[in-house]
Amino acid sequence: MPRPQPALRIVPPENSTENPAPATFNLDSLFRRYAPYVAAVAHRLLGRDDDVDDTVQEVFLVAVRGIHAVRDPAAVKAWLARIAVRVARRKLQKRRLRAFFVL
Repeated sequence: MPRPQPALRIVPPENSTENPAPATFNLDSLFRRYAPYVAAVAHRLLGRDDDVDDTVQEVFLVAVRGIHAVRDPAAVKAWLARIAVRVARRKLQKRRLRAFFVL
């Protein structure tokens, strides 16, 4: 029997007067839909193919932990891009530090 996939819920803000039904994302469908976009952002920033896969995985790990903070389901793509930029910047900083200390 297949295991059920974990669901990610986007919850409206607490002080909102509206009561829309929360959008539910299946982690698998979220990954399939946005992974190519996140990979393109990572590749553009990092310039290496070998770092892109690790970056995409890190982005979705961060996303799983913080999906509750997203208030608008339409903002998920931009939110993932912002996470990808932050993860890529950290990788670039580490890369610069390694290059500095190797010299």
